[in-house]
Amino acid sequence: MNKAFGLPLHFNKSSLSIKYNPSTLFTSSLYNPLLSAGKQQQPVLNRDVVHNLNKTKYSLIFLHGLFGSSENWRLSNKLLLDKFNKHQQLDNSSIGNAYQHNDNNTLDIDLYSLDLRNHGGSPHSNEMTFDNINDDLSLFIHSNIYNQSNSSSDIDHKIVLVGHSMGGKSSMLYSLFNPTYVDGLVCVDVAPSNYVGIHNHDSKFLSMFEASKYFAQHDIDKKKIEDIMESFNLDKGERLYLLNNLVENNNNNSLDKYSWKLNVQTLYEYQNDMLSFPNDIVNRVEPFHKKVLFIGGGDSHYLLPKYRGNIQYLFPNNEIHFIAGTGHFAHAQKPKTFVEYLYRYLFDLITNNNNHIGIQNSNNNHINLTNIDLSLMNNNNNNNNKQI
Repeated sequence: MNKAFGLPLHFNKSSLSIKYNPSTLFTSSLYNPLLSAGKQQQPVLNRDVVHNLNKTKYSLIFLHGLFGSSENWRLSNKLLLDKFNKHQQLDNSSIGNAYQHNDNNTLDIDLYSLDLRNHGGSPHSNEMTFDNINDDLSLFIHSNIYNQSNSSSDIDHKIVLVGHSMGGKSSMLYSLFNPTYVDGLVCVDVAPSNYVGIHNHDSKFLSMFEASKYFAQHDIDKKKIEDIMESFNLDKGERLYLLNNLVENNNNNSLDKYSWKLNVQTLYEYQNDMLSFPNDIVNRVEPFHKKVLFIGGGDSHYLLPKYRGNIQYLFPNNEIHFIAGTGHFAHAQKPKTFVEYLYRYLFDLITNNNNHIGIQNSNNNHINLTNIDLSLMNNNNNNNNKQI
């Protein structure tokens, strides 16, 4: 694990401790969070239940897409917390109350949402490649998961990566190059494919460059900045997404009234690197055989069959699902449906059972869904929506 050249990333962390009843582990929903004061909880579960479960620590790491930040996962993680809380209440109302929890019957979980380099609160750099992100992620995992001062040497660490778009590609590449460190992988609306020439973000970057010219004006405000961006034919959703990165400089020595949290110049120069995927990857790595979940937008084209060519070789144990009526930001547009899929994937990992949900095999046939809200999951193959 290379940690020498990575940047220290900003992140949000929550820690959970789940008490469980061993006699009902495979039938109940296991959730009893010990909330960290003042923190937004981002609950997630990881992989298989092993012997000496109290010595296993689970970490779920969220990686956002281009122009995004750790905040992009706030709503879906809150819904996931609510779902596990609801199931824990059902468990407590029945046989749960009859069981006296033992301290040994505990799952410890750390939850991380990262700001990737040149985004959010993380350091800026004049480089932005997937190799850079791989180094950053290696440093993060080494420093915050495997090298904690209070960690016991007999702890068995389990890691699940969840990434959207650019973050999904980063997660895929990290898993392929470091398979022993990754136990689960979820990719949101992205394939291991090259999208250069199919997508470009020039209009977004140019709108941000133009808006920056007015940041020093005393009468500039967010509405005027949005008007400038609208002149570059960005729709409302695109403008609001980018404006999440706008900072008002009230309490510093900046001469400008506003600034971007993003390193706009470097991201502009490296946008094709983020849209690409290594063409020779199948000759450089072995397949990642652990279970991988792909979730796509029903109206998006990022996971169309023509972009899925490498999935079966690189990730042979895969599931692919589409959320109807959503585009590239499926996890934000229909977070409840996204959480249904994520919840079942995580629960299946932690219990290591075979009740997979809607597995799409090589013949594109779907097995029946089990124990999930079917009303939320109707596939839609209309691919006409505008992507960010």
